Amino acid sequence: NICNLAQVRGAAGPGAALQLLTFDGDQTLYPDRATLGSDAPLVPLLLELLTRGVALALVTAVGFDEAAPYEARLSGLLAALTAAGAPEALCSRVFVVGGQCNYLARCRAEGGVATLYMVPPSEWRLPEMERWRPQQLQRLLDVAQRALLDGAARMHMADKVKLVRKERAVGVLYEAEKHRTELHRTTTLMLDELAVHARQAVREEQRTNAALRSMPFCAFNGGRDV
Repeated sequence: NICNLAQVRGAAGPGAALQLLTFDGDQTLYPDRATLGSDAPLVPLLLELLTRGVALALVTAVGFDEAAPYEARLSGLLAALTAAGAPEALCSRVFVVGGQCNYLARCRAEGGVATLYMVPPSEWRLPEMERWRPQQLQRLLDVAQRALLDGAARMHMADKVKLVRKERAVGVLYEAEKHRTELHRTTTLMLDELAVHARQAVREEQRTNAALRSMPFCAFNGGRDV
């Protein structure tokens, strides 16, 4: 919220000189579980912002330690930059913050083509983040995973969700298409309940385990996943 308000004030305040705009992906830059295609009406507007010196960042919960999945999501903007000659001044203003601030990608020009590359963690992670130990991260993920699966079973959703676990995240995907069902309001409420259940479980683990208390986390309903 602080970042959002700062951008609004930077864009609308007296003598405004906006330097950064951040966007979510699904339902903001592109439709749910889709990508920013070349024909998207936002692409020329984003390109215009870049030419005016504004840095752009896709800030998404999608977490990958490689650039390709992020390139797919921003394919239309990267294609537009390439068509414009991939000027480094513009390319260098495009960022992706992924996995709830666990990964950072940046755009650059390679042989006249706009591409993304992963910025090494040592160049941007805070010292506090570097002190997190893999076993501590895995412990939090174990607790969250157990809570998600237990909650899904309790609400008779175990056969409708798919567990996904990554290095720094764990979640469940609601497979509506697989079961030929629509995403109903009650399903959304159930996903909310799963998120709350996981959040409470992790907080309780942090309360009883001092080594984990300094590790921030988030648990949320992403629309079709938790």
